[in-house]
Amino acid sequence: MSATLDAGKFQNYFENCPLMSVPGRTFPVEIFVRRKCVVSTNIAETSLTIDGVVFVIDPGFSKQKVYNPRIRVESLLVCPISKASAMQRAGRAGRTKPGKCFRLYTEKAYQEEMQEQTYPEILRSNLGSVVLQLKKLGIEDLVHFDFMDPPAPETLMRALELLNYLAAINDDGELTELGSLMAEFPLDPQLAKMLITSTELNCSNEMLSITAMLSVPQCFVRPNEMKKEADEAKARFAHVDGDHLTLLNVYHAFKQSKLSYIVSLELFVSFGRHSKATLPDNEDVQWCYDNFINYRTLKTADTVRTQLGKIMDKFNLRRVSTDFKSKDYYINIRKALVAGFFMQEVEEACRQLKREIDNLGPQVGTLSCIPLYSTLPPNEQQRIFEPAPSSRPGAIGKCFRLYTEKAYQEMQELPYPEILRSDLRSVVLQLKKLGIDDPTHFDFMDSPAPETILAALELLEKLGATSSDDKLTELGSLMAEFPLDPQLARMLIKSTELNCSDEILTITAMLSVPNCFVLPNEMKKEADEAKARFAHVDGDHLTLLNIYNAFKQSKSSTVAHLQPSGHYTTVKDSQLVELHPSTVLDRKPEWVLYNEFVLTTKNFIKTVTDVRPEWLLTIAPQYFNLSKFPDGDAKRKLQDVEKTLKAEQGEK
Repeated sequence: MSATLDAGKFQNYFENCPLMSVPGRTFPVEIFVRRKCVVSTNIAETSLTIDGVVFVIDPGFSKQKVYNPRIRVESLLVCPISKASAMQRAGRAGRTKPGKCFRLYTEKAYQEEMQEQTYPEILRSNLGSVVLQLKKLGIEDLVHFDFMDPPAPETLMRALELLNYLAAINDDGELTELGSLMAEFPLDPQLAKMLITSTELNCSNEMLSITAMLSVPQCFVRPNEMKKEADEAKARFAHVDGDHLTLLNVYHAFKQSKLSYIVSLELFVSFGRHSKATLPDNEDVQWCYDNFINYRTLKTADTVRTQLGKIMDKFNLRRVSTDFKSKDYYINIRKALVAGFFMQEVEEACRQLKREIDNLGPQVGTLSCIPLYSTLPPNEQQRIFEPAPSSRPGAIGKCFRLYTEKAYQEMQELPYPEILRSDLRSVVLQLKKLGIDDPTHFDFMDSPAPETILAALELLEKLGATSSDDKLTELGSLMAEFPLDPQLARMLIKSTELNCSDEILTITAMLSVPNCFVLPNEMKKEADEAKARFAHVDGDHLTLLNIYNAFKQSKSSTVAHLQPSGHYTTVKDSQLVELHPSTVLDRKPEWVLYNEFVLTTKNFIKTVTDVRPEWLLTIAPQYFNLSKFPDGDAKRKLQDVEKTLKAEQGEK
């Protein structure tokens, strides 16, 4: 158990189970509060003891990965540490001898602003693997599962959505045969799917290596004083088609160097000059050093590959390779990458939304809103994890009122009641539903004008919600069940007779929230051009429908398309991204598959590989349904590819 975790919380969760503590060596530590700019690491959370450490400088911050389920992006944010982490950092200075800890924050900040424990990782992570394992254990109702720290329903929903796209679960949320097999691998679901699919493309040996390399930290080392040499070394492994195949080259070269050393060792021993036990096994370490490769990372990847290979053998998954001399060798590998990092299925937008909401359970309302933090920049998103000060005591400050004292004295004591300045049709409809037939004599706390109530009654009669004698009709009773303006409720109900209820459901939702368009002063022209892309010739309501459909189609894909401007945009959701500087690609392919979307100072895509557009249409045809694809350069290019494929099939 990590030293920074709340042991008492775990003890309570497991019904007051016995708690064993192992005290470490702790010498007295003097804590000084100072202001300085010093960089620190998270080594304290590992409870690792390093001999000779007597001084610790704690800046009070750490980098944490935070997953945003709305845009499906994992960001590395700088966040304040907790009190538990601060204590662990201080403890590093008192393990082997008395030491000192310099904290670069005030005592008041420690006592009042820091939370007791680090924000639980399950609340800021992608839960795809967690949900898959729970499904494997037979737990169907994830919303009501007894998590120690329950994650947001939206995060669970995104995980279920991902597994559905990967065909790990069906439309009813039940685990498929493929999903059951994926759960046997200790991998991200996309990597597991990629590995399983590779057996059909005769490249499972290679995908086993790539998967292992993607499951460990970055293998390339780039010291500040030898950046040029490190870049040259990395270039020797670079593959023309991208980073995934570059990782494969690194692993193959590492294994080849190890094999060469073993052969040399056998020859050396055969001459009787030494036994194997007397020879140092450090040639592979030297090879890694010479090539600026992290030896421990490669050793870990080798171990991971061995473990994954045993799992494949256990379930009779073939470990095969395409002939290296074949032109399909690298093509099959790239196809397997596409199969793992693409979604299998896309539901119609409104039906998918309805099913997602229904799965949340009765305690969640029908209407929901997008969390505001999803639109904030990374440096502001960290504030969602900051606890509110108890009772919000605040500090001494000043308020500048832009009006006179006389004007203040003339102000009314309280705001004018909203019921006296609102349209009352929804209120009157609800009163009718409650059996109150005469709203004009109802005992309101603040009685509205009679003409306002009469106007509401008149409108409800025109809508068919009430009869001529002001009695609630069957239609009106049904309208009252919707938390909507009566006109929207009637429109939604009547749409079922016109076979367009899915579309009207969408339009109603869009009309029930604030204006979705953003028009910044400094980018009015660009905003107007963006809005024009969604415009419908018949008006604003259908424009809103276009926007929602485009939004729902923007499911997280891992492919980006090169624009004429030289920038990449992610397929479907059209987010502007750039290739990460660490990529080995020395050109900009038109279509690339990426493994990570990293939100730092810019939107970067990491570990990218060149792919062909025809693979997108043949491997994930339902996801790339061009009839529901958002208009743009990517759609036009794919339409041309689709025509070519159909022509080739016609010739055959």
